Amino acid sequence: MPGAAESLARLREVFYPDDRSLGQRTLQVTQQSSDPRYVAYRENARWTIGGVVFATLHMPGSNNNLGRTPEADAEYAERNAVNIEWMRQAFEYAKKNNSKGLMLLTQADPKFEDSWLARRKRAVGFGPTPKKPSGYADFRTALTRETLAYDKPIVLVHGDTHYFRIDKPKLINEKNGAGRGNIVEHFTRVELFGYPEAHWVRAVVDSADPQVFSFRAQIIKDECHGERQTVSALQRRSLKGPVGRPNPEPRVLP
Repeated sequence: MPGAAESLARLREVFYPDDRSLGQRTLQVTQQSSDPRYVAYRENARWTIGGVVFATLHMPGSNNNLGRTPEADAEYAERNAVNIEWMRQAFEYAKKNNSKGLMLLTQADPKFEDSWLARRKRAVGFGPTPKKPSGYADFRTALTRETLAYDKPIVLVHGDTHYFRIDKPKLINEKNGAGRGNIVEHFTRVELFGYPEAHWVRAVVDSADPQVFSFRAQIIKDECHGERQTVSALQRRSLKGPVGRPNPEPRVLP
């Protein structure tokens, strides 16, 4: 049986052989691996449609691979730093090119709620922050910094916890709202459906709309042998990819 590193190398070889996206109609993308410093990270990609920048980040669930083994912790530390740099470059590229907005896509739920103030947590029924080290804390901090320095609409799309939602999870100004803080209005999180549902989400990009992005849940009602149809292997890849890279057809419409 191949180890985790060998399996990841094979996934990169099979699904990211060049600078073309997945899908029937492929797109040319810019890969982080084009920089010799990050040659292994071909799954981190960036492209532009309709004046909007899209970027993928290899950030998996289960705490971003942190806290399992010493080898996993080392892998996390390197990849986490690479992801944060790629995200920073995506924001820089969006600002430099006067983009209408920015969408980041990954697999993991970065647990925004872990950084919420206690009063807001209580108001919506969340428990205390886990005591174990978070594999997403550095990413959340960097994302907040970049978000506050970019005033256009930003969306983070992820899966992981199998709970469809669209919300405004980033908070600032801790003393406001009687200790609840204020939402960052131009930042939106979209979490996609997951097992056992096979539904999907349509993302519409309209550069003439001040909000730029809109989303519609697409509900699949087909049933198989009296049970809800589960996601096939092909549908899984289409929804979120093996390491976070989405199929741009048909979820993003120019």
